[in-house]
Amino acid sequence: MKEFDEFVEREGLSVIRYADDIIGFENSQNECLESKEKCEAKLLSIGLSIKDEKQ
Repeated sequence: MKEFDEFVEREGLSVIRYADDIIGFENSQNECLESKEKCEAKLLSIGLSIKDEKQ
């Protein structure tokens, strides 16, 4: 998850990760959706995903 944490910092995303939980905080719903898409793409690139029931 270090790679994900570095990505979040580099992208300037307002995301908090604790163990396997990720919470995003942005200024608008649109920004939240963009942040979520970026996080999902990064997670997929390192072999991880978000469970459907947690979205």
